[in-house]
Amino acid sequence: MTTHGATGIEADLTEVGVEEGYEFRSLAAPYADPQRALDHVRETARREIGRHYLERSPFTGELTIADREVRGRIIWRSPDEMAVVVDGRQLTWDELGQAIQNEGWNFTITLDEPIAMVDDYDPTLVFGEIGP
Repeated sequence: MTTHGATGIEADLTEVGVEEGYEFRSLAAPYADPQRALDHVRETARREIGRHYLERSPFTGELTIADREVRGRIIWRSPDEMAVVVDGRQLTWDELGQAIQNEGWNFTITLDEPIAMVDDYDPTLVFGEIGP
């Protein structure tokens, strides 16, 4: 857990012993109880680790989507290659593409902040608006 003075209290949970495994972060208001940030990140971790977005096909043994949604994070695999982490597992973009190879389906890509806000904490009150 890290305090950032006037900006807030940050709680991090990172899987150790695994290259680019599970990683969760929460940010609470600077005046909040630090335990709330820790409880929030623990609950998020419990929920996400218990949910599997990919599964092995019983027919081919290859990874496929378990339902209709895949969540993960984007990482640097090497200086010139990006990758993703889904279900605590590092995948290349090609591997992810093979897992969701449902030709003809529509899809939506949503990019979210890598840190979850606890309660109604609004960091723009501290940092101001970012962007154009």
